[in-house]
Amino acid sequence: MMGSDGFSRSPEPGMREEGNNVEVPRETILTLVILYRVLVYPIQLLIGSSRNHHTRFNFFHWSQFLRDVQNGRDAHDPAFRATLFAVCAVVSARTRDGALSNLASFLQDLLPPTYAQLLARSPTPEWFKSRAEHLLPKDILVASRDFDNLRATALLALLCIQNGDTEQLQGYLGNYSTMMIVSGLYDEARWDDSLTEVQRQERRRLVSRLGRH
Repeated sequence: MMGSDGFSRSPEPGMREEGNNVEVPRETILTLVILYRVLVYPIQLLIGSSRNHHTRFNFFHWSQFLRDVQNGRDAHDPAFRATLFAVCAVVSARTRDGALSNLASFLQDLLPPTYAQLLARSPTPEWFKSRAEHLLPKDILVASRDFDNLRATALLALLCIQNGDTEQLQGYLGNYSTMMIVSGLYDEARWDDSLTEVQRQERRRLVSRLGRH
């Protein structure tokens, strides 16, 4: 369902027993983040009609992203929190669809011993999606001012691909295109001179992986 602001809204938050104000345990968040690195980074899709045009979904400077999550950046940065919850939504959808079925022995070295229990108690993909959506500013022009709002929107589009939801996918890609144009992200000459090299790498990865549309 599309809201009046142009962003897709989940009609149901999809919680199991959690309330809407639940604080997801940090260990659960970190487990989902590590699983994104395992389950989503390697995905490669054919985009468009060219057999040579593929994209991977490594929208992050990974060491910096992991450090930001570990340091709790999401507690004071709503746009980053939207990105983080969108990551969790994508991973939760992947695990629900059976992506972990043949990886148990491999994951033992990456995740805490209780990861299966953590995932079983984790909110649903729909809950994470709903939280990410509601963290995005209602005004798309305002949303365009923060890079992480673009990144969260790109991740929510990826979630639509995972779920086979072509209607919402078109909505998110439209929002992404608008935000890309308004923010000037498509043109490095328009980027703020104060951006660090890591921030520039993050932006290049998003633009090169998802495109300028």
